[in-house]
Amino acid sequence: MMMINHMVKGGIWDINRAGRSLAVIRAQPGLLFTVFDLKGEKIIDSELPQGTNLSDMPFERMQLVAQREMDVTVWVSNYQYSYTEQPTRPDRIAARKIPLLSGKNLLLDYDPPRQRATVSFPMPAWVGGKDMYIQSGIVYNARQYAANQEIEITNYGEMYYYVQDPRGQYFFQQENVDPTPTTALALVPSYTQVTRSQLDEKNVPYFDILIPPELDNVPIRFDHEIKHRYVIGSDTPHLSTTSRLLYTVGGVESEELAEMYLMSPSGGHDGRNIYRNYGHVSLSAGAHRFYMVERYHGGYPQFGMEAWGPSGSYLLSFKTDQPVFRVEGYADILEERT
Repeated sequence: MMMINHMVKGGIWDINRAGRSLAVIRAQPGLLFTVFDLKGEKIIDSELPQGTNLSDMPFERMQLVAQREMDVTVWVSNYQYSYTEQPTRPDRIAARKIPLLSGKNLLLDYDPPRQRATVSFPMPAWVGGKDMYIQSGIVYNARQYAANQEIEITNYGEMYYYVQDPRGQYFFQQENVDPTPTTALALVPSYTQVTRSQLDEKNVPYFDILIPPELDNVPIRFDHEIKHRYVIGSDTPHLSTTSRLLYTVGGVESEELAEMYLMSPSGGHDGRNIYRNYGHVSLSAGAHRFYMVERYHGGYPQFGMEAWGPSGSYLLSFKTDQPVFRVEGYADILEERT
């Protein structure tokens, strides 16, 4: 009898069916079998890969444990499993995006039912198998692809990508030389609820950060540098602003935003100083989008600034020494499976 099940990571599947033949028709690495004979003793207690076909082995029952999420198809019967392979064509298509991190990272899992995958990167990237490695800045056993080039992958094994990031722990960084208006914080009214869609419509600059599972909702220290270009003194109009980062709660597509305080100009200064500060934020595991804004309370028209336009402040850098990752972009993946 052919039996089919979708198993989640850590899931247990008890098959209380006696027989003499066991075949693993569909599975991924990490599917553990414990098979018991008529006396209740274990005759198999190990991982069985896809393609395993055992016969003349009397058994009473078995238990399967999945170490990763997967679709499983097994043959449990008194009769040996056999079939004549027919030409296969994909009958399922799945499209998704994955956040890209610097360094070597997993692109596609081992997945025998995958017939073909089409991938594209927004920046130059190397793609290779398990044996891809980087030494002295040179990538071995991989091929480099241009930005936005469509890559067709017919290999069903694990595939990896490599994206270079020379900025290390910096999630955002620009040179300390007269920043342009396009890199300024966006001037956003204070006490106004805004959404991610509004910020995107106004082309507010942003960067993405990926939080690993081990830092889920753990306070993370972020260090930053701010430069204020306008001059504040006793002979200038009053300007009340606060520099902030608005970040998405629950993923980059979430409309809900929270705020992280950066630095506010106070007192008189000549507009040439760089202000350094830090803050702690607890974020859920996954990707988050950080928008660079400056909340204003009043006085901005005297400085020739308009709401939602560039302010007089610039974020020069934003970094951490903890193991969180800057998202370099998102790869588009289209998979065809049988």
